[in-house]
Amino acid sequence: MNRMLNFERKLIIAILLAATIPILLQYLVSFSVIEMQFDNVRDERYESVYSNIENSIENLKGQLLLTNIDYAHWSDMYVSTINDDDPWFEDVFNNITSVDVGIEMIYVLNDSGTVAYEYNAKDGFLQEYASYINQAKAGNNIATIAKFGRRLYILSFVHIEDTDDTMARGGVLVMTRAITDKTIRSFPKDHSFDVDIINYGAGIKNGNKIENFDGLMSMEQQQLERLDDIRYYKLNDYNRNPIALIEIKENGDFFNEAVAKTQKGFYIIVVVTLSLVLFFVVFLKNSIMHPIRELRNKVSLMRGVAYSGSNEKDEIIALTEEFEAMSQEIHSHTVEIEEQNKTLQYLVYRDDITGAYNKRFFRIKYKEAFYASVAQNKSICLALIDLDYFKVYRELISIEERNNVLCKIYNIIVSNVDKNCFVCFDGADEFRIILTDIQYKNAIDAVSRIASYISNEKFSGMDKLPKGNITASCGVANYPKDADSDEKLYYAAIDRLHRAKHHNQGNVGYFYSIFSDIKEEIKSDRKTLIYATKAFLAVIDAMDEYTYTHTEGVVKYSIIIAEQLNLDENDKENIRIGALLHDIGKLELGRELLNKKEKLSEEEIMLIKQHPTFGVNMLKTLSHFDEIANIVKYHHERYDGKGYPEGISGEAIPLGARIVAIADSFDAMTTTRAYRNLHKSFEEAADELVKCAGAQFDPSIVKVFVDYIKNNNYNINIL
Repeated sequence: MNRMLNFERKLIIAILLAATIPILLQYLVSFSVIEMQFDNVRDERYESVYSNIENSIENLKGQLLLTNIDYAHWSDMYVSTINDDDPWFEDVFNNITSVDVGIEMIYVLNDSGTVAYEYNAKDGFLQEYASYINQAKAGNNIATIAKFGRRLYILSFVHIEDTDDTMARGGVLVMTRAITDKTIRSFPKDHSFDVDIINYGAGIKNGNKIENFDGLMSMEQQQLERLDDIRYYKLNDYNRNPIALIEIKENGDFFNEAVAKTQKGFYIIVVVTLSLVLFFVVFLKNSIMHPIRELRNKVSLMRGVAYSGSNEKDEIIALTEEFEAMSQEIHSHTVEIEEQNKTLQYLVYRDDITGAYNKRFFRIKYKEAFYASVAQNKSICLALIDLDYFKVYRELISIEERNNVLCKIYNIIVSNVDKNCFVCFDGADEFRIILTDIQYKNAIDAVSRIASYISNEKFSGMDKLPKGNITASCGVANYPKDADSDEKLYYAAIDRLHRAKHHNQGNVGYFYSIFSDIKEEIKSDRKTLIYATKAFLAVIDAMDEYTYTHTEGVVKYSIIIAEQLNLDENDKENIRIGALLHDIGKLELGRELLNKKEKLSEEEIMLIKQHPTFGVNMLKTLSHFDEIANIVKYHHERYDGKGYPEGISGEAIPLGARIVAIADSFDAMTTTRAYRNLHKSFEEAADELVKCAGAQFDPSIVKVFVDYIKNNNYNINIL
């Protein structure tokens, strides 16, 4: 009797499991698919928002430009500008300065540049945008976004033109329209996103300075992403200078909403299915169980009869054993489903080529590891390993060869870091390593070993690369030494990677400040100079990143030479500051000329040759710094007298200037430039110094420096 009751229970359980397991499996698969596909959908929606913002700004610029042209290319405007007809201007502009139209400032300038009329004028505006006014005078009408003070504007500059037969020009009409928060928030057509404007120079949002604002602004990309999936669209002015960020973020959790809807649907299906199953179990119970009960009764009767030599199993026992076997099979299927779920999780967080963790995993694990290290008061390092020229290399080999190369490199990395480190791959050419509970020096040593092993490894087709082998540039940053937040640490590592690439592919860059060696115990009269130097480098970095990283190199090489010459501390300090400031005159040259990739004209070359003189003029306001000013002024003089600006020769050139000249040339030869992607190795650059000794450079200083380089096996890590 008990056995039959157990059988009934098992039968009901089997039916329920048979009905629900397919549902559970479908749910697990659907959930994982949603998770894998969601990132792609979200990226597409962000791209749509970027496009809407760009189109909206272009529309605003186009509308203002057309309005300006409509007024500027008008005979009455031309005549009134010549005659300074102020009442006419008041009357004609009255209808476009209303709140509805939104024109905020108007300037009418006659041909001599004098203001014939102004509406809502602001101090310094015309001086700030004098170059745009001059371009408009020359016939180049301009509409651009710009920052004036702490506000953003659409600006339009149009030459005033007589539309009669003469087509004469007679001045410039300037119109501006303010970009308000309301304007910005109207940009995205997708209302599931919120946007905010953050001005450059302030970096303020809701009264608080956003983290790593300057780092975001200095990056080349116009579309930026923070670790917490907040996105930014960078606004550039007419000269492509960054002026503001538009912050874009989701105003809802789309992923969890989608999952919640899936779960809700799943629960409904489960409830309905179980209800139907229970209904059929109850309905069919009697018809199913009646024959079994009859069989049980007959068996009971038969048990009172002795079997003669029969050893066949009881029918009911056999049936029960069959259902027990079914129960075991269901259990094995459950285990199999769990294994499949683990496989799906692996696919979600792993790169399908290398097996390394992917970008999705990095976003989650990096924050988790960082804040765990902070809570436990432990060190954590982030290393970025970028494969030099890999975008070119991957086009020269087959897909199979490329995949083999990436797998080999992944194995090199994994075999050189501890098991508690996490190696991630971005899917292109960069590996990211989260190194937990490790000393800074040990992390740098590990990454240096990895870079060395990669450069020595043999790969298919590497003879087609510039150096004949694959090299990796690396950036390493550490908490708490270099940053106090996860985002600052991330950008510190990016910064070191970028500077490692600038100085020499294959380098390992770790966080270093060119001010870290300047003594704190400096005299008060020098502090003004140090502050000025820091301000200069901040500006030059925004204008031209090569000049900034080049300055770092020149400082380090200059100090190496000064130390090899056994100069006293005062001389070394002057050389350090002189090297820091040697290119300060480049502030007068402008971003466009500094970053020009095309061949320079004779006029541009002559202008660049004036930067030492520009630099000295900028330092005239600082007293008692003759030695430093001489370094800035004479660092382009040649030992044979054929240099500039004065053409002095030999030891008439100050010692500091002779040292910086060698450091300047050596760093220039061993780093990439806007107009030259390839560079010399340390050995090739040292040979070039020797060739130019006695002509361009002081031969005695060249010998000291080259001997130092040789003694270090042509390997100097200045980062």
